[in-house]
Amino acid sequence: MGPHRYRIAGDVLHWWPCGEVTVEHALQVCQLFDAQRAAYGYVLWLVNAAQSLPVGPGTRRIYANWMATSHCKLVISVFNAPIPASTMATLVLRAVQLRTDADMQMTNVGSEAEALAILAAAREAIKAS
Repeated sequence: MGPHRYRIAGDVLHWWPCGEVTVEHALQVCQLFDAQRAAYGYVLWLVNAAQSLPVGPGTRRIYANWMATSHCKLVISVFNAPIPASTMATLVLRAVQLRTDADMQMTNVGSEAEALAILAAAREAIKAS
């Protein structure tokens, strides 16, 4: 997908953004979210943000609209995030949470192992509820 990479492993969408995520890329990611939601009823999103840049306003709108209208649990576990990209992602998520009843959470950690552990715990909590 452009310069970015993704992989689906069961119920986890692995995403490696490499540079700018355009509106077109965000729309494709949201299509992957829809497929995961259809298959599992929730979305677990693992993001290696080492090469991520803060997203532009159009891309933010695409992600925010999906979050606000998807009506499914979204768990985002990010690792290696640069501060500007992490800050922008947190602001978008919080803005959606303030305006809607969207069921989502995001964590920023230092390693992939930590990020996967968070998603595993979220999966168990979702299945237990």
